[in-house]
Amino acid sequence: AISDPLIEMQNDLQNAIDGCLETCKFFRNQEFVKNLLLYICKYKSRIKNYDTHEYSNLITSTRIIFNMSKEPINMSLTEKQLNHLGYYRLLLRLCNRFMHYVAYKIADFLNDYDELIYSHWANCMIRSGADPQTIIDRIKKNDHNFDFVELATYAFEIADETIDKQKEQLALGLVNENHIKSRSVPLLIRQGQYSAAIEAAIQSNNSQLIEYVIKVATESNQDDSIKDIIVQNKAAL
Repeated sequence: AISDPLIEMQNDLQNAIDGCLETCKFFRNQEFVKNLLLYICKYKSRIKNYDTHEYSNLITSTRIIFNMSKEPINMSLTEKQLNHLGYYRLLLRLCNRFMHYVAYKIADFLNDYDELIYSHWANCMIRSGADPQTIIDRIKKNDHNFDFVELATYAFEIADETIDKQKEQLALGLVNENHIKSRSVPLLIRQGQYSAAIEAAIQSNNSQLIEYVIKVATESNQDDSIKDIIVQNKAAL
């Protein structure tokens, strides 16, 4: 039987394209990779039922790698290296270099990992030497729904490690930005911030929570703090 030359040609073309795809994964020279991808794009439509999944993944990786190789990042990678590293660790490396904007653009392109970028950026702001109100204003200005209790927890941890009163002030300021006041109470009690805890409990309008905080504060010999806050919030009570 005589084989169909068109079928044989398709098989050869499939092998050639597969070879080009594999070659793209090992080269750092992005111009060379770009030319190979152009050839693949040109001829893949001639293959019946061609599976574009691997090609699409390679295009995604190549776009990221191409931008990573340029100034100011200068991180030259192959597709194999990027695949081994993973997007999460790549973005974390960029964040650790304080390249949050670049990391955000990549995360936006991937439509994933944005929470990692925002959280890392906010933590960097908390660690910075800026005054507490400036840090809070910068975080609030960012177009993201931050968990202020989580950020305050981190600020308290730094305050405990460094015995830095400004970081403690920052933590309390971040707690105040949390609109669900009942969520702030456990953190404030844990940090020994009984006045703030009682005030948050009162603002939550939860009588059981108020009773609990007063009980804990009393057991911790914080009677004066209790009296001051109760007097200040007498109308609310």
